[in-house]
Amino acid sequence: MNENTLKKIISLVLIIILFIFIFRVVSWLAYTLLPIAVLICAGYIVYKLVKKG
Repeated sequence: MNENTLKKIISLVLIIILFIFIFRVVSWLAYTLLPIAVLICAGYIVYKLVKKG
């Protein structure tokens, strides 16, 4: 196996590992922060409705 092929294989494996890691972090952030963001938006809408009336 020549050196160039070995570098490509190692790079591909590292890219796959990084992609899996980033996907897990982003999905965790989405599941953690999405309910908080929905509550903040709902609270803001209720605040605007109460403030208006």
